[in-house]
Amino acid sequence: MKQRNSLKTKKTNIAILCTLSWAGGTELLRLFVTALVKKSSLNPISIKLFFHAPNPSFKSKIKLYIKKLIRYTPPTSQFLNHKQMLDYFQEISPEKITFVTYNHQDNLKQSLSDNKIDVVLPLMSPPPNDHTTPWVGYIFDFQHKYLPHLFSKEERIARDNGFLSLIKKAPAIIVNAKTVKTDIIKQFPQQDHTKIFTLPFAPIAPQNWLTYSSNTVLQKYNITNPYFIISNQFWVHKSHETAFKALKILHMQYQHTGIHLVCTGHTYDYRQPTYFDQLQKKIEQLGLTEKIHILGHIPKKDQIALLKQSIALLQPTLFEGGPGGGSTYDAVALGVPAIVSAIPVNKEISAERLFFFEKENAHGLAKKMASILEKSPTKATIEELIKIREASCEKLGIALLQAISFALVSHNKRRDLYDAKQKQS
Repeated sequence: MKQRNSLKTKKTNIAILCTLSWAGGTELLRLFVTALVKKSSLNPISIKLFFHAPNPSFKSKIKLYIKKLIRYTPPTSQFLNHKQMLDYFQEISPEKITFVTYNHQDNLKQSLSDNKIDVVLPLMSPPPNDHTTPWVGYIFDFQHKYLPHLFSKEERIARDNGFLSLIKKAPAIIVNAKTVKTDIIKQFPQQDHTKIFTLPFAPIAPQNWLTYSSNTVLQKYNITNPYFIISNQFWVHKSHETAFKALKILHMQYQHTGIHLVCTGHTYDYRQPTYFDQLQKKIEQLGLTEKIHILGHIPKKDQIALLKQSIALLQPTLFEGGPGGGSTYDAVALGVPAIVSAIPVNKEISAERLFFFEKENAHGLAKKMASILEKSPTKATIEELIKIREASCEKLGIALLQAISFALVSHNKRRDLYDAKQKQS
């Protein structure tokens, strides 16, 4: 039997499909890239990033023109466009990366073939039936099962159908947390068509983050007081209100009236368009207008500079697909204390300077905030952060290569079985 490509026989060309275009998704791809590049020094692999440059139809161009005519201004997008993603990865990615842009979804198959790609990941939906490149699927979370009121009936059905299709067709699926794997088994108990690989909690800071500092970032955003920070999109399930109430308690009960709260992230939730307005009213009711700084979506380097100069990160979220969400990854990678809600997925985090509080419990959160102010945890040294980075790259790289190797072997077995049937017929 002819031996086809595997990680042990020849150099494997890996394509990272850059379709996770929301902020957290982009950061997840960054972790994938960094870990795989690190492993490429020991394994015969190469990494290429594939970016889809939209080729809008004539109909969509007309719609856009009409919107401009009536001065329609959509909410600020929470998703990065092709150019923004390309610029971001070109800024942070090592030289070992090759960038590939394909012009239309129909051309992905040809582009993968032209670039001699052996395996592509992560795919959130199955590729067309004529797709011939081995692939790894990705399931983000089952939020629609735990917080169904945040989704329409059509969205819930679409998610279920999409996940089921992926489970039936993907040779391998990666997930960000043990809780997601548990949910897949719970929701689809009869489906054993795929192997699920749980990725470890692996915070990885780019090398320049470790030494990066900015003396002007506080001035740029007019911040003069000590502050805690939240770096989440203003989505309902992120539970910003819990942190706002906790800040008020910190001022009134613990007498830390000089402490502020900085919030970064997009302010629009398409599921509840009026949610941000409701939060602003709550801030006014609490008398915290001068104490809470809402900066919106800012450059990543500014966010990192603000995080590094904060007292601690707050993560009051009610639900996440990965431990702590992206901002907790950043905090742990940089040795910044983090106070996170004690939901099951967050309990998968293993790190120093990490503190838990009961979700939606503002008093519990305020108590942890006061404790950090009084005890002032020591900051991590550069040497400690490098160790965190190296260990994270190692364990994430191993997990990804296991999923990739399984997908290649599974694909080869399916091809061999198909070839055998063809010969018999």
